[in-house]
Amino acid sequence: MLAALLLGAALCITLPAKAAEVGRALLQPSERAVLSAEIGARVEQLPVQPGERFAQGDLLVGLDCSLFGAQRARVEAEAEAARLEAENARELNAMRSIGRLEVALAEQAYAQAQSELRVARINESRCTIRAPFAGQVAEWQLRPHEFARAQEPVIEVVGTEALEVEIVAPAAWIGPVSPGATLNIQFDGQTDSVPAQVTRINPVIDPVSETVTYYAAPQMRPWMTIGMTGTATPTGKE
Repeated sequence: MLAALLLGAALCITLPAKAAEVGRALLQPSERAVLSAEIGARVEQLPVQPGERFAQGDLLVGLDCSLFGAQRARVEAEAEAARLEAENARELNAMRSIGRLEVALAEQAYAQAQSELRVARINESRCTIRAPFAGQVAEWQLRPHEFARAQEPVIEVVGTEALEVEIVAPAAWIGPVSPGATLNIQFDGQTDSVPAQVTRINPVIDPVSETVTYYAAPQMRPWMTIGMTGTATPTGKE
């Protein structure tokens, strides 16, 4: 009877220490973005379906640009006319047919037309949304033919080239487990563990759960998928 009580007391002492070594891990993208429209326009193209991959710079969203294209063409014509007038004014000034004031006014009009053209080209460029990084489409917020309002989310994308593990760890990790330390990640449903290196630590400890968030870069495996969960254990290696 005494032996059983002593064994129970020993278990009560050792189990919390073991549990304190384990953190809960979540595999997530290191890059994620919800891309919004910068102008109000109808959605014409969504060439990449949810789940499909894309490269950095690929077209993700094409908005109806007929209005901004027409405005850019008009301003281009006005800028060209202003350029010709400024050139003609310089030639007339060389022949002393007009004064310097007329030349200065013509050149100022050309500079203003160039500035307006830059604005028109920027507005036209806002008709397309391109991929800020390589990855996959997570979700369409709008569909083709729907109207996108300015600042309204259109598409959500995630980076898949570099994933990271977010770990909710016991506060006891602070100090012994620092950036550069190696962790073993055991994902649920997988037989092999994955080594990961701690990259950064959230400086704030949750006072209620007495946990702290760690981030680690795992060695990539073909089967690793965003959203996988598991446990993380320090290995003691730096």
